[in-house]
Amino acid sequence: MTVIGYMKRSALEGVLGDISDKLEVIAPLPSGDKGAVELRRFEKGAQVSIGPVKPMLPLKTIFLPPVEQIFRFSKSENETTVTASTPITRDRVVFGALGCDIAALALIDEVFLREPVDEAYRERRTRTTIVALACEGQGPECFCASVGIDPVRPGGADVVMIPVKDGFIVETITKKGEQLGTMLQGALRDPTGPQKKTARSFTSTSRSDVDLSAPAGGWSAVWESEAWEDASARCIGCGICTVVCPTCHCFDVHDERHGNGGERFRKWDSCMAVNFTMMAHGENPRPQHRARVRQRYMHKLVYFPENHGAVACVGCGRCAVACPNRTGIGEVADRMREREEDSNE
Repeated sequence: MTVIGYMKRSALEGVLGDISDKLEVIAPLPSGDKGAVELRRFEKGAQVSIGPVKPMLPLKTIFLPPVEQIFRFSKSENETTVTASTPITRDRVVFGALGCDIAALALIDEVFLREPVDEAYRERRTRTTIVALACEGQGPECFCASVGIDPVRPGGADVVMIPVKDGFIVETITKKGEQLGTMLQGALRDPTGPQKKTARSFTSTSRSDVDLSAPAGGWSAVWESEAWEDASARCIGCGICTVVCPTCHCFDVHDERHGNGGERFRKWDSCMAVNFTMMAHGENPRPQHRARVRQRYMHKLVYFPENHGAVACVGCGRCAVACPNRTGIGEVADRMREREEDSNE
C-alpha cells in the first residue's frame, strides 16, 4: 500500500470528469429527494455523494445486473442466427465503494469465478478498477467488524481514499490501482504531516458484538425449532432482503420470442418467492413460508460456509434497514440460540 498524495474534495468531480474521457466512471450519486444514494454512471457536471450514506443497492449490481441479456437470436427461412451479448464495452472504475460491498464481491467470486466460470461476470470484474472510500462503519445498522471486515483498508480494493480535512489521502494497493493513480497525478498534492497523521489514525466504529455463530448444538439442533415459526410470522415474504443483500446471487433464466427473433436473459431471483423452487411438473419442495425463511438463513450461515469457508454476510445491515419489520440476520441468529437454550433448561 503506497500513499500517492492528497486530493481536495472540491477537485473530485473534475477528476472524475477527466477520467470519464478514458474510462466509464461509476460513483455514488444522489437518487430522489430524500438523501438516498445510488451507484450509477457518472456524467460530467454531476455531484458525487461521498459520505456516510450507504447506497441501498450494493456494489454487486455493477457486476451482476438485475437483468441482463445473454444472447439474442433471429430466424429466417433458411437459418437461425445467435448473437452473444457483450457484457461490458469499456474499462471502468468504481469510485467510493464501501468495504462491506467489496468484501461481498469476494464471496460472489467463489460462485461465479469457479469452474464453470461465468464469463460475463469475469469480464466485468477484470475490466473494473475499484476505489474504496475508507469508512468508519458508524451507521447503527453496520456490523462489518463482527464478521472480520476492515472498512478502513478493505481487502479487494485497488485504491483507497481516506477522508481527512477537506479532502482525501489516496493510497494505491494493486497494479490496477497504480495505473489509475497516474490519471490522478494532476489533482494530487504532497500530504502534510497532520493529514498523514489523520489518515493513520482513521479507525472504524463498526459494531463488533453481532454474533452469527451456531447454537451450541449446531444448526441441525434448531432445524425444527419453533423459532422459525416466529421468524416467518414476522416476515411478509416481500424478498427485499435478497434485493439489497450484497451477497445474494440467485438468478433465473428466461427466453422470450419476438416475431422471428428473441432473446435469452437472466434476472435476479429470490429464495423468498413462493415459486423459487417450483419444478416443471408442479412439485415445490418449499411450499411453506417457514421453509423459505429457514432456507435463506441456513444458506447464509450454514451452507455457504460449508462450501466456501465463510458466512455469506458482510455486516452491511441493509436487510434490517429495508425489511418492513426491521428484522436483520443477527437478530434471527440470536433467537435461534436463545430458543435452543430455553429448550435445554
